[in-house]
Amino acid sequence: MLGPDEPRPRSSRATAAVLASTSVTTLWLVARPHIGASAGTALLVAAIAAFLVARRARPGPRAVVACTAIAMTVAVVLQPFGSRDVWSYIAYGHIVVDHRANPYLVAPAAFPEDPTTARVAPGWRSTPTVYGPAFTGASATIAAISRGSLTAERRLHQAMAAACSVMIAGVLWQRRRSLDGFMLLGLNPAALAIVNGGHNDLLVGALVSAGAWATARRHAVAGGALIGLAASVKVIALITLLVVLLQPRQGRARTAGAALGVTALGYLLVGGPSAVAPLLDAGGMTSRAAVWSGPRAVAAAAWGEERAGTIVAVAAAVAIVAFGSAAARRRARQDGATAMATTLGGTTALLPYTLPWYSGWGLAVAGSSTDATTRSWVLAESLVLLAAYAVPPGTAPPPLIGTVGALLLPLLITAGVAAWVLAARRSKTELRGLS
Repeated sequence: MLGPDEPRPRSSRATAAVLASTSVTTLWLVARPHIGASAGTALLVAAIAAFLVARRARPGPRAVVACTAIAMTVAVVLQPFGSRDVWSYIAYGHIVVDHRANPYLVAPAAFPEDPTTARVAPGWRSTPTVYGPAFTGASATIAAISRGSLTAERRLHQAMAAACSVMIAGVLWQRRRSLDGFMLLGLNPAALAIVNGGHNDLLVGALVSAGAWATARRHAVAGGALIGLAASVKVIALITLLVVLLQPRQGRARTAGAALGVTALGYLLVGGPSAVAPLLDAGGMTSRAAVWSGPRAVAAAAWGEERAGTIVAVAAAVAIVAFGSAAARRRARQDGATAMATTLGGTTALLPYTLPWYSGWGLAVAGSSTDATTRSWVLAESLVLLAAYAVPPGTAPPPLIGTVGALLLPLLITAGVAAWVLAARRSKTELRGLS
């Protein structure tokens, strides 16, 4: 059987499979705002099934690239559905450009006359930005060049996410003649949903991927600076420093120092500790499909909501660090992108507050990984998270969908960790047999 990185036979059947996958996925993107939860879920399941068949069929590069271009165009042109995050990005950009204020100190609700404020999700209108200074600068730049056109601003954010996907897929094709990057980031329904939402998570992953590439080529400071830029979009990117510090490479301290230095400098320039406060205030939240939603409910019944939030946050932090450390050691002999993709995938699964677009971190880095198993695992996680939120966040799902969504992700994590532990034991046994 051929692996994902081996030459793919071209056939009319494989071409038909990728065309069918693209058709069903774009139909889901177009139709989901206009159909009910049950029909939308059924169409999403069909899109996922068609995509998995197409990935297995191994279509040729022309069909894959053409279908990626079609799917990405549709994702960028359509209005975002399922999340209003892009309007928060735009609102924070307007606070800088139009209102000459600091979005780390002032929330969109302070400017009710701004047309973007009404489009921000109600729960976030009174919250200063939780995004890093590099991304706030990007949002302000987009606001400045759009000259008041909200449609142009929205599409530029979507186009930036699409560009990150295509760039990583193109690099993987150029280096190893593998189309799996296009499958992961160009035709994957989860990646297309992230692009349609205009989310910044693919940008985080792209910067981490570039940092992994730089450190692998002994550009320690440049690699660290790129990881620092990723953390200046979303601070969670700093979790990849576990890989940097635990892998046996020269220049580890310089890479970590550069990453921390770039991140700290960015936050100092926009307000120092006060710029970090909104991020800390949002730290006690738990999302409905997170593995911690059940334990938090139990803890809240015993000790109250506030203490439950603290307990879950501490437990999640310990679990994420433990998983990241184990992944870094397990992948020590492989490329940095593989270890970082594993770490980011585990972090996405173990966060108390996790959403489908967070899988973009691991997907973007996995696109640069040389390990097919890692790419498949991160892909599976992205699809499970997407299915768990077939009904958008903030909307109560039908009981069956909610129950299935809440169970799928913990089961995936359990299966993934078990497979990883068994693989580690098998590799140790093989090494002992060779010694």
